[in-house]
Amino acid sequence: MISGKISIVMSASTLPCNRATVDGTTMKFPIGSYDNANIDILQAALNSACEELGVSGDTKKCEAVALLILGYARTGQTDVNKLTAYAIERFECAL
Repeated sequence: MISGKISIVMSASTLPCNRATVDGTTMKFPIGSYDNANIDILQAALNSACEELGVSGDTKKCEAVALLILGYARTGQTDVNKLTAYAIERFECAL
């Protein structure tokens, strides 16, 4: 962790990238394809959600939050506030 921020690190080898659509809908965040603007959005949502949940110092919990954010982003959601709220709601429900 650098400067209290969680980093999103993605690798083509760990993300499925054989489809750019889900149920016939083209995704704004194609699986396995993220440009700098996309990563900035995902990073901001992750940092906000982890901070609000009070889990910034817990790598495993931050990874779980990141997966929630990525899952929602794959549906086409690109709004930082909506991604953050979704992750917080889903994470709290899982506790």
